[in-house]
Amino acid sequence: QELNAMLCRLNQEDSDSEKFVTGLFFEIDIITKKLRYINAGHPDMIIHFKDGTSRNFSSNNMILGILEVDQMNISEINCEDIHKVIAFTDGLYENHNLNLDEAIQFIQDSIETVESTSKINALFTNLQHVKDDATICLVTLK
Repeated sequence: QELNAMLCRLNQEDSDSEKFVTGLFFEIDIITKKLRYINAGHPDMIIHFKDGTSRNFSSNNMILGILEVDQMNISEINCEDIHKVIAFTDGLYENHNLNLDEAIQFIQDSIETVESTSKINALFTNLQHVKDDATICLVTLK
């Protein structure tokens, strides 16, 4: 919320400025066994559950820097059923001329073997031209 307010102020002070940020912020509370997240216009977070299913969690807030809000939407998920949490930047698929749906499908297809990382590593290697930074974050819960 503070980051959003700061970006909004900067954009108001300089009308030629376009300081906008997407972001995925999540915390895992080991006491309450809850994952709480705020997705501000960022690509979907993918959660792989212990039963082998996966689900995408899309943005629940606007991109930061566009509009000041009194409160960010915070969503909550029970951690006891989660095996892996995967988050990534748009550069991961933009650098390969994929759309978001294609990237999500690729990642979901690779979830079971992500420890070997060979499929995911292919997204970071052998690039002739890098359009955007690419980052992937994998958190495994045991």
